[in-house]
Amino acid sequence: MKRFVILTGAFVLASPLFAERIMHEAPAAASGPPATVADMIASQPAPRTLGAFPGGSYSFNPSILVTVVINAAGRNGTFFHTDYFIINGRGVPQEILVGFLAAGVTNAGAPAQRFTLNANTAYAIDDYLGMGTGRLNQTGVGSLLITAVFAGTNTPDGSGLLYGSARIWTNQPSGAGTNSFSTWALAPRTIHGDVNVISVGGRQNADFRSNYGLVNLDAFTRSFTVIITSGGVNTTISVNVPAVSMVQLALPTTLPTGGNGYIVIQFFPNDNADYNWNAFTTTADNITGDAYLSPGAVYPSAVLEY
Repeated sequence: MKRFVILTGAFVLASPLFAERIMHEAPAAASGPPATVADMIASQPAPRTLGAFPGGSYSFNPSILVTVVINAAGRNGTFFHTDYFIINGRGVPQEILVGFLAAGVTNAGAPAQRFTLNANTAYAIDDYLGMGTGRLNQTGVGSLLITAVFAGTNTPDGSGLLYGSARIWTNQPSGAGTNSFSTWALAPRTIHGDVNVISVGGRQNADFRSNYGLVNLDAFTRSFTVIITSGGVNTTISVNVPAVSMVQLALPTTLPTGGNGYIVIQFFPNDNADYNWNAFTTTADNITGDAYLSPGAVYPSAVLEY
């Protein structure tokens, strides 16, 4: 037993993660050529598989997508903020471009912001979309696209090792304490092409409300069919998502709310082009703002590769 402990200690000391450090301020802004969100998606490097997750979906990647972030008012006096956490898993500094994909509008020409992450460093940034040095100065609902680039260029760095997550939170209407939910960064190509995606766990009744979300990382507007199953009834909706954008839309108030109000949502692209997209459901308590996210998952038998 003693030998095992000694060997374990030696392994920890040798591990690159032992040198990981955390910073509670935003990363430093970096200088470089102007870049847009369109530049970020023009040449996406392939994901690196570095963990237990297939295809590196939720592992360290040279480019990552956060499907939803919020800096906006909610119901009953709530206001949702976003705290963000990002890790540079490399032993050298990493330059990144960060693009905010505002909901409902084309963001191809939106400027990307440039920062430098220190080597082997995790950042914990409060109110990341808010005002201040190293923050994004954005309001509303959107997605985040973050790409590793070579220093001083807009060229994607395929050796980048980025991972992150977001905590979206609000003060309770009473002012005592907060409520929040988390969303995790994933490889932008986790869902792509003509596949069927399902999200479970959303809830819609007198006590809860749900929104469904779609992210379109293509240079063209894309249309989707959304099927909501609630109270034993299917409701079909057609949704257009602008190019390089996302939408987060409230479920119809006319949905049947039988049983306990839990719902299933299915998402179907209306064409067979191979582009990157994603889908999710968010649910919030109508009184306190307590919320959670239900990510979309691909039907394994429906995956079509191009």
